[in-house]
Amino acid sequence: MQKHYYDILGISSGASLKDIRQAYRRLAREWHPDINPNQSSQVNRFLEISEAYRILSNPDNQQITNGEKANEPPRNNYITGRRNLLSNVDTAYTYEESYFNEIIETYINRGTSSIVTLSTRRKYTEYPLNITLEEAFKGISTTVPINYGPDSVRLNIEIDIPRGIEDGSRIRINTGNIITEGDIYFRINIAPHDYFTRYNEHLYHSVSLDFIDALLGTEIQIPTMTGQVLLKIPPNTRDGSLFRLSGRGMPNNDLSKKTGNIYVAIQLYYPQNLLDDERNLLAQFRYMRQMRRR
Repeated sequence: MQKHYYDILGISSGASLKDIRQAYRRLAREWHPDINPNQSSQVNRFLEISEAYRILSNPDNQQITNGEKANEPPRNNYITGRRNLLSNVDTAYTYEESYFNEIIETYINRGTSSIVTLSTRRKYTEYPLNITLEEAFKGISTTVPINYGPDSVRLNIEIDIPRGIEDGSRIRINTGNIITEGDIYFRINIAPHDYFTRYNEHLYHSVSLDFIDALLGTEIQIPTMTGQVLLKIPPNTRDGSLFRLSGRGMPNNDLSKKTGNIYVAIQLYYPQNLLDDERNLLAQFRYMRQMRRR
């Protein structure tokens, strides 16, 4: 995917080198990971800004056309997350991540400047992990055995899965000096749920409702991640009506500590096999409705 580096820095394509530097310094201060070190979007945005500055500040770079880098290979974003139970510990994938040649982060620390340079290429091994939606909701800690490297070294990896982790997220394991074959990542796979469909921090649940209950109103039990709750259905509820249970959804996987909602969609159904008494009552009801319209 091509990137509009000028747009990332919030400047026009004709900006001078001075303008580029000023924009970078302003954004780097705003998005530096030291401000929110545990927030993945903060780190990811900072790396994006640093890459844009590196490209645009190089006058010899001939691959830039209107702020885009031609034929840019895809680069995995830095995504922080946590994971859970492994479906197949022997199934792993080894990759090489292609990073930009170097990122220079300069920040003031007790009056001194620190320079951080990332290597251009490094290997990593990725393992799949399966968890349930309930585990993603509450977060868990677990130890996962894996076979690592060409010699299939047996390792027990401790993993913390935070509340609200999303499907497809990755976590990088900090192995210190124990591993020299490259980084270890786990990719989360959240199993489909019997009741809920998830979208970000919100959960969606559909309920079949008898048309009589929809006409007269009723109360129904709705499952949540913490137990059953009672939902009041008002009279004359229409098919497709959507009810919200505030704060009953998934926790946000960030520092906001907010919780999503559960949305309950109503689907009306009509009985197929009516008893004679039921059919007679409905016929009387129809007759009464017809008389009212005269």
